[in-house]
Amino acid sequence: MSHKRKGDRRERQAREIYRQAGFDVQPFSGRKWRETDGFGLFDFVALHQNAPVEFVQVKSNEAQGIMSTHEDLLPFFPFDHATARYLVAHDREGWRLITLPDPDVDKLTRSHYTAVDGRESDATMGEPVVQYLRTEVLDE
Repeated sequence: MSHKRKGDRRERQAREIYRQAGFDVQPFSGRKWRETDGFGLFDFVALHQNAPVEFVQVKSNEAQGIMSTHEDLLPFFPFDHATARYLVAHDREGWRLITLPDPDVDKLTRSHYTAVDGRESDATMGEPVVQYLRTEVLDE
């Protein structure tokens, strides 16, 4: 299977995870990577009336580029009104949701953190992320 087909499948699965959690999801359309959204860094945006806007980058097996993405966002990304996340699919293991730090809140660490790691669960692939997102929205 080509990397493009696998990537497209993972993006569809990631959007479905957000939909199951109650978010409206809008993929960015473009012809080439980095020409899709206004920041050139994300695969889709997820919206929920009780949560900040979520910009999501989907990865397969590895979360490469997190720190460079964070540095690219610092000058202009509205961290006070939006969240930047990586959603990583680990083959046959589960999904991992990684949150990039808000530079105003996380001044000392400036490191990303894993919000939920489905590899640590016996649940259906994706379900721990769905539950986490639902809980996070209810806590807002």
